[in-house]
Amino acid sequence: MKMNLPNLTSRAVLALLVPLSFATAWAQPRMPISRTSTVMVKPDKIADFVAAVKDYNAVYSKVQGATARIQYQALTGATRYRLVQNYPDWAAMDVPPVTVSNADLARINARIQACFESITSLVTELLPDLSTAAVTEPPTLLRIARTRIRPDKVDEWMAIVKNELLPAYKKAGLTLTVRQVRFGAPTNEFYLSTRIANWADAGKNPLRDSMGADAYNKMVAKLTALTTLRELDIFRYRADMSWAPAR
Repeated sequence: MKMNLPNLTSRAVLALLVPLSFATAWAQPRMPISRTSTVMVKPDKIADFVAAVKDYNAVYSKVQGATARIQYQALTGATRYRLVQNYPDWAAMDVPPVTVSNADLARINARIQACFESITSLVTELLPDLSTAAVTEPPTLLRIARTRIRPDKVDEWMAIVKNELLPAYKKAGLTLTVRQVRFGAPTNEFYLSTRIANWADAGKNPLRDSMGADAYNKMVAKLTALTTLRELDIFRYRADMSWAPAR
């Protein structure tokens, strides 16, 4: 979906923190709560960061009770990496990390943090009624829209997404995952992600094709009127920097 909004960009959109795992990381159930850590990596430390993350994963994979870490790399905007850690419920976030007393991981984590220019963290909640069904295969690329809605128009925006945008995605055969910020940014902020195969797909507009130009333009006009900020970024899934327990 393409809206005629100002071209606003931010250095702290979405990205990643520390390590992750193998391609198996994606084959986990979609959980309702996510912590997303966005790291700005120093330009001269990218290779060090990637190497340290892989070293971390090698040790982390042997820790009993370790949970999945999913990592992405930004292909647009600043040099960012995105770590996503998922939780089955809010109480699960109270459980101390299994790595808290691991000296080897602490040393590697110090190497990772030395590569940081900055880091931000968001906690978001999945909105299943606004999203398509979960997909078990990992994406090649994700197109992620950070969208901020007028506080008094959130319910109206959600209704349009549910009744117009989501059906259009389904008709076009596309995926849509909608998450709402709960902590770390305004709660009238949402992240909408869509899986795409390549840059050629990024330049297409299948929603307009599936809806028809008139219906599409009317829907976009309604969404635009409720939106105060919208940023689009492309992220690549990094299987080599991700990890999850075998299923």
